[in-house]
Amino acid sequence: MVKNTSVLHKKVTGVVIVITICACYILPLNLIRFPMTTTCSYPGLNNPPYQRTAAIDPSFFGINLAYQPDMNETDLVGANMSRFFCFWWCMLEPANNSWNFTIADAYVAEAVTRNLTIFGLLICAPSWITPNTEITNQTLPAWLNYVNLTVRRYMSHVKAWEIWNEPDQQIYWSGTFEQFCYVQKMTASLIKGIDSSLTVISAAAAFNDPGYLDQMVSYTGATDFNRLFDAVGVHMYYRRDIEHIKTTLNQIETMLYVQHAFNGSLWITEIGYPTIGPYSDMQAYVKDLHEQADELIKTFAITAADPHVETTDWFYLWDPEGLGTDWQTWPNFGLFIGSDHLMNPSGFAYKLMSSKLSGGHCFPEGMTVTSIGTIISSQNCYFYCIQTATNETFLILWNNFALYNIELSINQHDVSAFFQYSLYDSTILPINYSRTSDGIMFKTAIDNSPCVFGIRTVSGNFTRVSIMISPTVEQMLGWDVLPLVGFLAIAYFMTTNRSRNKKPVVGSSSCP
Repeated sequence: MVKNTSVLHKKVTGVVIVITICACYILPLNLIRFPMTTTCSYPGLNNPPYQRTAAIDPSFFGINLAYQPDMNETDLVGANMSRFFCFWWCMLEPANNSWNFTIADAYVAEAVTRNLTIFGLLICAPSWITPNTEITNQTLPAWLNYVNLTVRRYMSHVKAWEIWNEPDQQIYWSGTFEQFCYVQKMTASLIKGIDSSLTVISAAAAFNDPGYLDQMVSYTGATDFNRLFDAVGVHMYYRRDIEHIKTTLNQIETMLYVQHAFNGSLWITEIGYPTIGPYSDMQAYVKDLHEQADELIKTFAITAADPHVETTDWFYLWDPEGLGTDWQTWPNFGLFIGSDHLMNPSGFAYKLMSSKLSGGHCFPEGMTVTSIGTIISSQNCYFYCIQTATNETFLILWNNFALYNIELSINQHDVSAFFQYSLYDSTILPINYSRTSDGIMFKTAIDNSPCVFGIRTVSGNFTRVSIMISPTVEQMLGWDVLPLVGFLAIAYFMTTNRSRNKKPVVGSSSCP
């Protein structure tokens, strides 16, 4: 009886092991589907908690502009919002009561002729008033006088003002953070007193720490913060994948809108990626020219989907030559470079995004996504669908994990054009798609470099796209064949172990 029980136990154990390994082998194979409708990006794991429903305003596309000899490039790439550096206190009042508005006047006049929306940066105490990068209670009256004169002089054209830059960095603010919040509060109160319709933007931290903003609101007082500030400034520089923008935005929005009931918007007043080094201790930021363009596409796709982000301002417009490679001279971030003002791939990418997204709408119902095979094949995909102002369905697709196969199906007979955009030179790439009885079908693969497609119909109606994701052969080998190898190894082990434990028959030739 004991022997039979032991044999039965071994058989049951073997059957369980076989069933488990077979399940591990079969399930990731092309048998399970995970259909879901997106909310502007796919899948649910990567969706923003909020969805932009209004049209994307042209001023969403901003640029940082400082010491620029002209502004032709803003027209070339379609930038409609610009963060101006020409209003710094140290530039306007280089000596006590000696004001020089020549440069600022010229910049504003040029921007007005180009219909460029401006917001100004108020910062930089002159050396004659303090050797430090801070405003004390003693120097506060002089600071407020500068703010008063500057805002009143340009208020007819400059409708938004950002108070200071990255006060979490010693190079910009050497005093206590509590003192900064007091100075910022007094400054915002003054601007609102001049004209309550002016937009006041709080200072952005260098490394987008939600705890920094939480402390700022606490020092200011939530009621006063909501009353005085129309927008919160945010800077986003990443050593890691750009997709973390979404995670950071989620954290900031939870803190501001849920914890503090903030009723304003977010202004990303700096975001960018350098293309050459050295970049101090930030070498992990460095991208090549094509990677910089890729990250720009992702940046504007992610932030355009978030309704709280009012503007995203790329850092930087133009890289002059001959300034060295120190990141503080800003020669490595630009959409243009050199005395000839040649457009980098990122400039072409910016132009593509501004031309297609301005005036457009996020169109989440335009995509239905199905994942076939391993669940991981869908968790890292980012899919965005935009209805452009020119009746084009604009798709932005990438996967930040590995290469995956996708199949796009459009069940509409009146598709007149289906093409892919080059991110790096504004050319349109023809693609080979198949006509089906229902519409068209196209197969390709996506990786960390975005694929951007345009679809037009004869009727001018927007299309609805079905996207099927599946693992590549290499991934199937990795995720599906390995369990089979494990099964064979265990089966071999069990067989060998059974042979070793088998008792010899008495009287057989195998007995010594």
